[in-house]
Amino acid sequence: MFRNQAIAQQTYNVRYSFEKDTIKVSGGQTFSNKLIIENLSDKAVLLSSEAIKTQTLAGMITLPKSINLNAKEKKAFPLKYITDRKTINKNIQAFTVSIKSDDAQLKIQPAVSFYTLLSDATGLAISTEQSEFYLNQVTGQSQIMLLCTNRGIVPISFRLILTEVPEGLEFTGEKMSLVLQPGAQQLLPFNARNKLNNKIAADFNVTIQAVDQGGNQLALKRIRIMSVSSVRRYGAGDNPYGENLNNTAALRYMSMSQNSSFYQMQANGKLNLSNNADLHYRFNLDYYQDLQGINLYDSYLDYQHKDWGLKIGSIYENLDYVLSGRGAKATLNFNEDKSLSIYGMQNNYMLMSQVTNSLEGPTIIAASYAFKTIGDQHGRLTYLHSQNGFFGVNNQQVSGKTAVRLNATQQLDLEGGYSLEKANNHTGKHAAALGINYTLNAGSYQFITNNYYSTSYYTGLHRGLFQSDNRVVKTMEKSTLSARISILNNSPEYQDIGNRYNFSANKNIINVYEVGYSILMGKINLDFRPYFMDQSLQGMQLLTQLNQDFKWRSSSVRMQANLNFLTTTIVYLLMLIMDIPIKILLMNQNRHFIHFA
Repeated sequence: MFRNQAIAQQTYNVRYSFEKDTIKVSGGQTFSNKLIIENLSDKAVLLSSEAIKTQTLAGMITLPKSINLNAKEKKAFPLKYITDRKTINKNIQAFTVSIKSDDAQLKIQPAVSFYTLLSDATGLAISTEQSEFYLNQVTGQSQIMLLCTNRGIVPISFRLILTEVPEGLEFTGEKMSLVLQPGAQQLLPFNARNKLNNKIAADFNVTIQAVDQGGNQLALKRIRIMSVSSVRRYGAGDNPYGENLNNTAALRYMSMSQNSSFYQMQANGKLNLSNNADLHYRFNLDYYQDLQGINLYDSYLDYQHKDWGLKIGSIYENLDYVLSGRGAKATLNFNEDKSLSIYGMQNNYMLMSQVTNSLEGPTIIAASYAFKTIGDQHGRLTYLHSQNGFFGVNNQQVSGKTAVRLNATQQLDLEGGYSLEKANNHTGKHAAALGINYTLNAGSYQFITNNYYSTSYYTGLHRGLFQSDNRVVKTMEKSTLSARISILNNSPEYQDIGNRYNFSANKNIINVYEVGYSILMGKINLDFRPYFMDQSLQGMQLLTQLNQDFKWRSSSVRMQANLNFLTTTIVYLLMLIMDIPIKILLMNQNRHFIHFA
């Protein structure tokens, strides 16, 4: 507005402006504007236009090559565009035009712009082949392939974080920062391992979140990891009734075999009790006819008032420590930005079970103060005490995180914690953690660095972890250059608890050095990323006759190539993804194996 006033106060022979200065757009839809040009001089003028490195002159209806205006004449020129990958490549994008003339005596105002705001900017999807995975009966491990897909029309920068990873499960993989071009896909391998040296039936819930650099959630995927003998939700996964509609109830009978059948009762919904209060509820109950027993799980009542709230039943939250079980949570809201929550619970998926005798989880008491930092992003300060009577382990943990907007182009995220863990009244293990994430958006350049370090006995989600992921991206009109260095060293330690249920810990290192180039050719996007990967794994084989240490190392040169084709309506017609090993070197102790592919 100030710029337009300044232009109006100056004397120009030719003035021009857009009818709209900001337009909300959606993928696959058209949008329009008008450029109004006025000749204030006493003679006819011949004008031309320039887009100044924007898509202003690349629309469905655009400006003519030559613009003729008589003296004192004013004209409006319609402009029309379609929201596709060729036109829109940023969430907030400028369309700039500059009017020119060969007449040096003619005074023409400077360039003007209008902006588009992409309303459906989040086009990220993360998925797996199935929602339930079974641990190998011999190795106690399972591999999960996570597919990340950008279904939108602009590049998406994000990173993966894990929540609800329960005690007893080791979930490892490259939780790196990624930049996905429109239509591109990235396949990421993760490995789940049961850390307990026993044959107790495992039933774990893991939540994988994709968040942007501001910590805002872009996509979410929940999976279950179970041993073959687990019957906690036998037959309940991957069925067409897995997600009930709001305020509905369902009663089902399922027969898995001649000797296995059960009744299932499910309900969930939300009731608006008043303008300031809501009641959320969920109920899941299985009755096993042959076993004459019930399983009650994933059920709760959650009352939320604008000033306070109370939740009873199943609670799943991440306080840099997994809360995944049964209990109660009370919340006091000071205002819209600040709240205090108190937790009292036990990490046990089952609220009640007459079918299976599961291993009791730790009893937890926690207090968490939450506050807003940037936008909808929240920081927190948390105290947590955990007591595991079965293992004889108790710990105290203080942790927190926050975010600071340094300026319009820079953001700094901080997290950290301190813990004290004691096992069977032994000397306590002091531990600490610190994480620093920094983002810089400077024009066509983007620099992202995510760094985290925790000592070996830290009781938070990332125990004994050093991770540094650094990426530089250069965005051009139709292509992108990138470089990434990722270092991960996972070496947790566990105290001797003096019984056969000791935890075991594999130590692994993954280092990746990558360069990337992506180019858009019409509706075809090509993406090439050659990279060098160095991995090592060290641990103990527990299921052999004699427990033996092992140490493996693998080095490989690989190339990932993505080819995809999109229509203007964002429908996939063709997609090809390749991850090609060029040279692999495997080393086991002093033996070497070289493989060319």
